[in-house]
Amino acid sequence: MKKLLLIVMVLVVFFIFHYGCKEDSKPALEESISYTKLSESDILNNYDEDIKRSLRKLIATGKCLKCTFTGTNLSGKDLKEKILTSSNLAAANLASSNLEEADLYLADL
Repeated sequence: MKKLLLIVMVLVVFFIFHYGCKEDSKPALEESISYTKLSESDILNNYDEDIKRSLRKLIATGKCLKCTFTGTNLSGKDLKEKILTSSNLAAANLASSNLEEADLYLADL
């Protein structure tokens, strides 16, 4: 009887550790946050012509070297792998934007 009780206890402990301690897989951060693609509708009328030209170039080519984005609202935008080398992003709203592998070398943030 004692052996049976011991075997049952060992099996219960085994199952608790084996199945009870498994961590649920969590979705990757990129999957849990939705980003919106940069589009022409992001070019607001109150932006100056230099900023509008820079945004159009970034939308068309995915890169904009030495461009001006000062004061633009890029929150929640998908800027993944965009090349913004030496660009001026001072006072730009980049909150919740996807900057994964974006090239911000020498960019003014």
